[in-house]
Amino acid sequence: MPAHLTEAQKTRALAKLEDNWSLSEVAADLNVSKSCIYYIKKRWQEQQRLRRPIRQGIGKVSNEQEDNALVEFIHQNPFKTAAKAREETLFPGSVRTAQRRLKQSGLKNCAAARKVFLSNEHKQIRVQFANEMLNREHAFWNNVVFSDEKTFQSCGSGQIRVYRPRNSRRKSLRFMDDDVKCACQGRTPRRSNTESGNVKRRNFLELSCIATSNRHL
Repeated sequence: MPAHLTEAQKTRALAKLEDNWSLSEVAADLNVSKSCIYYIKKRWQEQQRLRRPIRQGIGKVSNEQEDNALVEFIHQNPFKTAAKAREETLFPGSVRTAQRRLKQSGLKNCAAARKVFLSNEHKQIRVQFANEMLNREHAFWNNVVFSDEKTFQSCGSGQIRVYRPRNSRRKSLRFMDDDVKCACQGRTPRRSNTESGNVKRRNFLELSCIATSNRHL
């Protein structure tokens, strides 16, 4: 069964109806439903036309100026949500509509990268740090806990989202999450060993720690 009849087929159907063919016979001849031939006949009798009228659809709730204001706000504040941008710019549409406008402008809501790729400078700093720690005495390492697996931090945890163009995850620092904002952060071990004994997770949280930024290390 064809999806749509051409104008030639519709004209043929009307000609057969004028020759006293029944709706069922014309429908069988064109391999369409009986209701399809019925509406072709009805449209011709009432409107003298074979094509369906062009529908206008629902107009956009926002104009170009309002769309541009929404997108510009996110360009200036990439870590803000679409709901916040809608509130600040008085965007007339819903949050879902605001999200569509941002997507249409080429902005994608993604998880923010937490650190850049290692540069040659970063690698040199790491080697320098390793060389400095190489000849430390045992007393120093007695106060060090080697950890893995779990993450803790003094500020709110959770994934940070950002609006950015595609393929720009690590190309600009303005689209990256800054870890320095936490007063204390690190990783808790399932079970960490030191020369002075075992440190369990509940004891590890009582140890003092210093905030560092893994952006530069």
